[in-house]
Amino acid sequence: MTTRIGYIGLGNMGAPMAKRLLDHIGHLSVLDTRPDAVAPFIEAGAHSVSNAAALASVSDIVCVTVLDDARYATSSPAPTDCCPPRRRAR
Repeated sequence: MTTRIGYIGLGNMGAPMAKRLLDHIGHLSVLDTRPDAVAPFIEAGAHSVSNAAALASVSDIVCVTVLDDARYATSSPAPTDCCPPRRRAR
């Protein structure tokens, strides 16, 4: 069985990492608030989803590369319903 991977955050750091995954495994589901960030991934064969719940439903693993928890919270109406942010131990 192939592991299905999803990626949230296609900015300066996330896009290169997501591209490596797409190039290596040949498929990827992606989510970003900016359509211009998603477009090159769709052209390269990735599947775009509209929110974090949809991404989680088609992914075994979800990678998140966003600036901070506030940015993550805006990636979907309720991203923590399916992908709660991990807190760093203090």
